[in-house]
Amino acid sequence: MKAVPADGRRWDSDLLKDLGVCPEILTNDFLCDAWNDIVVVKKEMLPALGAVLQRRAPHIQAKGLMDYWFEMDSRVVHTALTDARAARRQGVPVYHATKQEQMRADYIMQSMVLCILPRQGARNQAASSMR
Repeated sequence: MKAVPADGRRWDSDLLKDLGVCPEILTNDFLCDAWNDIVVVKKEMLPALGAVLQRRAPHIQAKGLMDYWFEMDSRVVHTALTDARAARRQGVPVYHATKQEQMRADYIMQSMVLCILPRQGARNQAASSMR
């Protein structure tokens, strides 16, 4: 897998070349049809994506495409992260809020090591991860 596009291109700009999936399939068959229900938790993302891929791109698994999507569309603004860590060291509470779908929010928090929001029962562990 290649690195996140650093030139400002969309995450899916090389999707056809990399995975053999036409980006319009995701836009027309997945995002337009299912995304609103996914975001409000009426549908789960992987089964909805899997159904589209089974019909339109059966050579790729939903989890594989989702992993590619999250990796290619996630960036950390390091100056903001540095500022958040500095504020936390000075005793200023720092919180992270997102309107992301739950699986993506988990990816961002876990895979990108942004565990700055204390989870219930893990307040000290999360706080220390920002130091």
